[in-house]
Amino acid sequence: DDTELRLLGRTHSACDALRTLAEARRLFPGRVSVDLMLGLPAQQVGPWLGQLQELLHHCDDHLSLYQLSLERGTALFAQVQRGALPAPDPELAAEMYQRGRAVLREAGFHQYEVSNFARNGALSTHNWTYWQCGQYLGVGPGAHGRFMPQGAGGHTREARIQTLEPDNWMKEAGGSFGPGATHRCGDHSPALAAV
Repeated sequence: DDTELRLLGRTHSACDALRTLAEARRLFPGRVSVDLMLGLPAQQVGPWLGQLQELLHHCDDHLSLYQLSLERGTALFAQVQRGALPAPDPELAAEMYQRGRAVLREAGFHQYEVSNFARNGALSTHNWTYWQCGQYLGVGPGAHGRFMPQGAGGHTREARIQTLEPDNWMKEAGGSFGPGATHRCGDHSPALAAV
């Protein structure tokens, strides 16, 4: 929904998103997951369920339903705080979630985690690893990772969080994505790199 995308500060349109989704499915058949947010200010159940039904025509076998969290420091948080937008309604969000779960069940999706649904065994490796307390790398602005560094003897698990703002993340990364490019919680060293 273009209005909801603008509300969230996104610069792409719904048409852009569907076009990108189609291209991703062409490049990675059967491996593309879709996320759908619920509980936005003034969002209504009927139109949101319509979005979910539409996405079922464009997705593979994995879909996630995420409830909006108002984050301090965002434009949306500020708009709600000053009363320019209504606060998200938790009862409405709960109804959206329950009805969305029913739609996905009917479409053959199995819920394997609070927000994640898969059919035909297409569980997200990352999401499943996260909920099983496994190791994973996070790469990109705001990404989070948990892993045991090599040589730690399997006893020390580190959490690493990357800089939230894309411009700052790019400056910190400095174009370097080598093995030494790490970012520890609270410091200002370059960002964590994929290996």
